[in-house]
Amino acid sequence: MSEAALPVVLRVPQADRASTIRYFARRNPRMILGGALVLTWLALAVFAPFIAPYDPIKVNPTDALLPPSAGHLLGTDDLGRDMLSRILWGSRISLSVGLISVGIGFFVGVTLGLAAGYLGGTFDLVVMRGIDALLAFPALVLAIAITSALGPQIQNAMIAIGIVAIPGYARLTRGQVLAVKVDGSVVAQFQPPLDYTRFTTPPFTLSTSGNHAITLSGLATADFTALEDVRVFQRQKLKSHLEVNACHLRH
Repeated sequence: MSEAALPVVLRVPQADRASTIRYFARRNPRMILGGALVLTWLALAVFAPFIAPYDPIKVNPTDALLPPSAGHLLGTDDLGRDMLSRILWGSRISLSVGLISVGIGFFVGVTLGLAAGYLGGTFDLVVMRGIDALLAFPALVLAIAITSALGPQIQNAMIAIGIVAIPGYARLTRGQVLAVKVDGSVVAQFQPPLDYTRFTTPPFTLSTSGNHAITLSGLATADFTALEDVRVFQRQKLKSHLEVNACHLRH
């Protein structure tokens, strides 16, 4: 009786972490560049109170509309406020707006998509017809309409842009869930309840990062349209206060 052959295990040398990072950087240079830009933006937003050279809301009429110089690297606006300081502080608002808006669209859209794909039937029909109704309107027009209806405030703009983002996440999630349900070989490997988020998470990575940039673009457009009246009113009110103060000084 011959002895059974013992299996031979070949040890493959495991690459160290530094070489793995270098390999990833060579294969994905654009991802590394994009990640560096995002991290830089996050750092500027977080440390804006320490980096900004001036108070972003302090009005100084004597320095109005100054060109870029050593004292004001990006110049000043018509009220004498330093533009660099306003951009640094404004990045904190842009970051929070993007995260909140995308978060609203993500959680509501994913929840509806998971429920519609898993339950099917009448619930799926009603939810998807509602999603189609939202998609019937141009996204930017719908966001401006919702912002105008709720009121010209930054919180309402975030809600409006979050609602506009719901259809994309809902349709993507429903499609992934239906694909998993149809593939019996995948479903058979797991005991119910099946965790559909395991199969639907990867497509959301690129979708969420892209929607953050789209959200900021939509907010900027809404700010110059639906919120324009509020900004003009605030500026006129501030100028009237300056004129009153100037009259008191003359007398």
